[in-house]
Amino acid sequence: MLFLPEIPDWQWRTSSQAQPKDEFGNENKTRFHISARLNDGHLVWRGWFDDRYEADAFLYAIATDTLHLQPALWNYPTPMWTPGIGEQLTYYFATTAYISNTATTSYTTPTDWSPSNSIECIAGGGGGAAGRQYNSGGGGGGGGGYSKIENTLAVPPNTSVTINIGTGAAGGQSNNTSGGTGGNTWFNGANLAASTVGAAGGQGGYPGDGGYDNASGGASSSGTGTTKYSGGNGGRRSYGGGGGGGGAGPNGAGNTGTNSNQGTGGTGGSGGAGSGGAGGAGGGNGASGSAGSAGSELGSGYGSGGGGGGGGGDGAGPGAAGGLYGSGGGGGGQATNSWSVGGSGRQGLIVVTYTAGASSGFLMLFGR
Repeated sequence: MLFLPEIPDWQWRTSSQAQPKDEFGNENKTRFHISARLNDGHLVWRGWFDDRYEADAFLYAIATDTLHLQPALWNYPTPMWTPGIGEQLTYYFATTAYISNTATTSYTTPTDWSPSNSIECIAGGGGGAAGRQYNSGGGGGGGGGYSKIENTLAVPPNTSVTINIGTGAAGGQSNNTSGGTGGNTWFNGANLAASTVGAAGGQGGYPGDGGYDNASGGASSSGTGTTKYSGGNGGRRSYGGGGGGGGAGPNGAGNTGTNSNQGTGGTGGSGGAGSGGAGGAGGGNGASGSAGSAGSELGSGYGSGGGGGGGGGDGAGPGAAGGLYGSGGGGGGQATNSWSVGGSGRQGLIVVTYTAGASSGFLMLFGR
């Protein structure tokens, strides 16, 4: 019977508060998950652990057939384990690293790294354009693209690879200015084109005199990898701002933000073909848009975000920011004598998942 190998604490513990964080105060995070499947492969339970030692204790109880006798261990995973989920289950262990700190430029494969791995990238979202005084609102920013590889990264343990987390772009900050373009996200390469897997950032929203067009989401054709989806396009402006595009995710492309309807701002597009975060509502006349929601399809708190709502016109409501990760910001509205800023796009994300090497680590155990 195989057990998990020792790995250094620094490879999974959250770093100290002195370490740099992303723009929302989040640090890179490593989580461990154990899943239970029936003999036909049907998933009946998956629990997440933030502490490696708790995961080890849980696995040891499975191996010794004592988990059903130790209720204290049932509270360790999220969601908690409960008896009666089935007999003759097979338990699988995997490690997932969420890399969200945009200052991170490298990733070192852990000591228990194996060829059984996947890497997922979400790019940064574009910012919404500012409104144009006396004229029109601004367009919503495009959402970031998504790319993934599975069992492709054939590098040894303790190997450093170059990575990049795309930043979310600022919205237009002055009268009639476009939003910024979201940053590209990639893994193992000097740039997006040279990477093993990577996704393209969303385009910034168009200002009032910049064309009556939808800002493009990060195109799947510009990404690298095996599975690729485009970010949602930003919505067009009217007197109000267009909605931001949703970020792409593992379940599909981001949805397009809706166009502004006269003075009402457009609604942001949802993330990941509707399985990610919801788009924010557009503002009414003179009201700000609502922020997009964060996605969670890659794990609690991690997923493709919904685009920000566009600001209302005829009173100049500001556009709203998108939700984490990869969404576009809503465009700002206008009034006869004023304008409003566009909402910010949201940053990208890298998710690395692997199972421990078969020669050195636990892969699966059979429970009661």
